[in-house]
Amino acid sequence: MMKRITAVLALLVIFVSTLSACSESSATGRKNTPTPVPTLVKYDPAIFTVERGPLVSEKSLLGEIVPAKQEILTFRAAGTISRVSVSKGSLVKAGDLIAELDVKDLLTQIQQANIDLEVAQSALEKAKAERVFAADKVRIDLAVAKSRLDLADLEVRYSVGVARQRAELNRSIAEQNYKAVELNVKQVGDSTVLKEEQTVTRQKLSVDRLETLLAERQIKAPFDGVVLRVTILEGKPVTAFNPAIEIGNPANLVIRAAPDNRILPLMDRDTEVQMYFSNQDKEQHPVKYLPDFLPFNALESSVAQTFIQAYMYFSTPTDLPKEQLEVGASVSVNVIIGRRDAVLLLPPAAVRNYRGLNFVIVQDGDRRRRVEITKIGLQTGDRWEVEGDLQPGDRVIGQ
Repeated sequence: MMKRITAVLALLVIFVSTLSACSESSATGRKNTPTPVPTLVKYDPAIFTVERGPLVSEKSLLGEIVPAKQEILTFRAAGTISRVSVSKGSLVKAGDLIAELDVKDLLTQIQQANIDLEVAQSALEKAKAERVFAADKVRIDLAVAKSRLDLADLEVRYSVGVARQRAELNRSIAEQNYKAVELNVKQVGDSTVLKEEQTVTRQKLSVDRLETLLAERQIKAPFDGVVLRVTILEGKPVTAFNPAIEIGNPANLVIRAAPDNRILPLMDRDTEVQMYFSNQDKEQHPVKYLPDFLPFNALESSVAQTFIQAYMYFSTPTDLPKEQLEVGASVSVNVIIGRRDAVLLLPPAAVRNYRGLNFVIVQDGDRRRRVEITKIGLQTGDRWEVEGDLQPGDRVIGQ
């Protein structure tokens, strides 16, 4: 009996819930919409046709015209930069001061050292003059003493008695005076190095040391040229021997470009390279790749090594006058990686790879067959040179 009552109550609950749902739908004026079943879209795979034809693989690089002779300039001491008087493209003359650290205290020390040197030099000149005077005086004194000694000899020779005794005594005095003057002459002659000379030497060494410290905190142009790059700013700290300014001699020019590690292993001196003044320029100018070119002096410090690997270099066109080549101008460099006359071609999307093996799926009527690609040669953005058991006209299913 209890089971029947429970079943009846359950049916009543379901009935009431259904009526409530219907009432809500009527109250809102909306009808319940069933969830649609998504339609399955079937995509047909892309079909590519094997072709035979020529292929040119090339790479365009952005280049810059720069001097063939360059030098990396650095401070040889650490400090805070107080002045940078050049920027990229500035023309400089040999000896121009183009950058400097804060050297106020050092300049004061140099000024004082130069004053001390001038004082020491003045004292030396005075001492030299006094020595010359002393030398002249003792020479005169020696001559006088010699004359008095000769006169005393005469008196001894022509005197007798008491007068002779007096004459001999005078001669002895004259002889001793002559010897004393001779000692003075020798003393003046032996004074070859004066105390003042030593003082001047010390002051010169002090000035040289301070000027060396100043030179380490300054950068001067080593030759007439043009500034290629400035990597320092006023007010910023800098460490010793950190590349600061790159300068070049524009007498001879080359083209430099950022290296592309994908094509570098494929390039040599015989690689075909063309230069254009812009991407829109249709006129091409042959240039040469310079794999071993080094714009820096090989004897320079390793500072230049930080720049060597940063570029690849090309010659400038020989069919253009130098007036048309401007330092710092941007040009386009087109590197021909390779040319093929009649090879099998497929787009990259047709080639599959599984665990390092390249292959394609060939549609042969209703059948499909897998063909291994034994070699992928030259590549462009939309075509690859392939080698395998393929024939022109074969239909390949894309990935």
